[in-house]
Amino acid sequence: MPLNPTWPTHGEIGWDTDLNTGLGQVVSRVNTHADQHAAGGADAISPAAIGAQPANPTAYDLCSARSNGTPTATDSGHTWNLQGTTGATPTIRGGLLTLPLGAPTSSAGYALLSLASPVLRVGGRFVLSSTASSSGGPALGAWSSTSGIPNSSSAHLAISSAYWQFGVWSGGVFTDLIPKGRLSSSVYFSTPLATDGSTVYTVDIEIDRATSTAYLFLPDGSTAVVSDPLIGSIAATHPFWEMFTQVSGDAIAGWTEIWADSAAPSSRAPQAPHIVVPRSVEARQVGAGAIYARPPSASRPGATWYDTTSSKATISTGSAWVDCANPTTVVGNRLTPNQANATINALEWSSLLNATITRDTVAPIGRTSSLKIVTTTSGISEIYINPLVTSGIAPGQTWTGVYYIRAAGTARTAQAGISWFDSGANYLSSGSGSTVSTGTGVWTKVILTGTAPSSSAQAALNVILTDPVGAGEIFNVALAALAPGTLTDYVEP
Repeated sequence: MPLNPTWPTHGEIGWDTDLNTGLGQVVSRVNTHADQHAAGGADAISPAAIGAQPANPTAYDLCSARSNGTPTATDSGHTWNLQGTTGATPTIRGGLLTLPLGAPTSSAGYALLSLASPVLRVGGRFVLSSTASSSGGPALGAWSSTSGIPNSSSAHLAISSAYWQFGVWSGGVFTDLIPKGRLSSSVYFSTPLATDGSTVYTVDIEIDRATSTAYLFLPDGSTAVVSDPLIGSIAATHPFWEMFTQVSGDAIAGWTEIWADSAAPSSRAPQAPHIVVPRSVEARQVGAGAIYARPPSASRPGATWYDTTSSKATISTGSAWVDCANPTTVVGNRLTPNQANATINALEWSSLLNATITRDTVAPIGRTSSLKIVTTTSGISEIYINPLVTSGIAPGQTWTGVYYIRAAGTARTAQAGISWFDSGANYLSSGSGSTVSTGTGVWTKVILTGTAPSSSAQAALNVILTDPVGAGEIFNVALAALAPGTLTDYVEP
């Protein structure tokens, strides 16, 4: 559930002494789980080092290695239960478990699993998208049931880029719980979390039911201890990972990896370890095949990756996607970030028919910009990327073109097109996909898969408005991609 909209006006930096407030024992900031649990008493759980996934968790999933679409089962074999407010059912996009494109401004999406016994640990790694507001983000914890959310939870930690809040739900009623050594249940980070879509943060909750205590290991590296009888009294067997937004411009949370445990380390049954990949780079999986990976930028090459068959390779191709087992195979969106989302300007697109093109701040949720098309006369309108894509195109290859479009006024129909050129940029041929209604005020996906003809060496993505539009009509385009292979949705450049 979203963060409490009523926030303290002061920031809290680091850890404070008790200040004689009667809030409980003085708790020092610690750097390891073991030290933290030593402060909680002899019966506390003693897990692995801070920021680490459990060695053999009951449930786990490497979301960053999954292809776009609706996930069905985790790497541990648990079935996903995906639900949310209208239009906010979680999905995989670009290696993130996140909200779907076009989710409403105020949304909450839940990804739940079912364990055989109460949850004792739930955690994960996440990123926050670019944002102008700080009231959206991730949440995690454990519910007592998968229906009627909110019902009862033994833990509920909500996080934004600026602050976090912890509490429990009992019979659909939320109770704020104040961490020891704190003055409020809502605590500001000393340094706000990055909202850049690439910085990966780790968060973990451990629940000691015997002492009704929750140990929070927060994304900025700080820790907190919360004790309340409600924590141990609620037998919550359904760990959840949530993404929520509350106002326009909120950060969108995306989970790269999740885990949950229903047993303390000493009593866990042995399990086959799953493949863990470094968090210094990105990963995704194409179907059930090998994991593809890339460093986050050309300045950070050289990370070692492992694919699903445990073959290994060294990634050294800058920012391109490569097959971990066959590092000469490059995949992914060949458009520049500016072509894909007008991050800087609209100068990498050209008008072919009846259009002026500028950059606009109207954008899909989680983005900040788009192309703005204004039709100049009545008739068909078409724009295309310029300069052309010149990397890796060869005759007979399958390529996918995709973009999202939004009509400001009258709903029209649109197609995606791919134009093919030879090595001298001479036009060869083009193809277009199915006609799709743009809708009004909503973002709609338009997609095409085609085969490069003989002599192909370059290509362009085309945005085509097939209705006879009138002069002065406005459309926005974002999340554009031109990529080798058969894709079902947008992927990042």
